Amino acid sequence: MAVTLTPEQQEAIIAARGDQSRQMDGMAKWEIMFTDGKHSTMLTDQCRDRESALLGAIERFGAKVKDVR
Repeated sequence: MAVTLTPEQQEAIIAARGDQSRQMDGMAKWEIMFTDGKHSTMLTDQCRDRESALLGAIERFGAKVKDVR
């Protein structure tokens, strides 16, 4: 399945590539920020850094995702 990124998502991914502060082992907890201002928690053992967590959230929720922290 191909995912189309919005310009805001592309900027967030570029910013996330340089962010190495959140590499984790085991279960990770990420906060997904949506374009409508809502937030949600994502628990995963597969997304070790912010870039992979952002890509995973975009794959799941599409254009609704603004960023991940």
